[in-house]
Amino acid sequence: MLGVGYSLVPSAMWPSVPRIVPERNLGTAYSLIYWIQNMGMLLVPIFVGRIFRAFEGVQAAVRAEWIFIGLGCVAVVVSLLLRSSSAKKLDYK
Repeated sequence: MLGVGYSLVPSAMWPSVPRIVPERNLGTAYSLIYWIQNMGMLLVPIFVGRIFRAFEGVQAAVRAEWIFIGLGCVAVVVSLLLRSSSAKKLDYK
């Protein structure tokens, strides 16, 4: 599930941008996506580190894994929404 979620978002997100966003706003859209991805790479390790500082052993690992599972599920939902939005814009499924 995690691998699917982590691979679907970039593969659905980047090609969908020109289909969803007007051409005059493409630069802003791409920069926003890039910013969101970088903020994720910054904040997720901080949150996981705090979990490992607050809990010990297996309990910390399980709680950290729940964060990754949640992010994977959100990624799958976002990918499906992007695909649906892109399909509606181009009138194909």
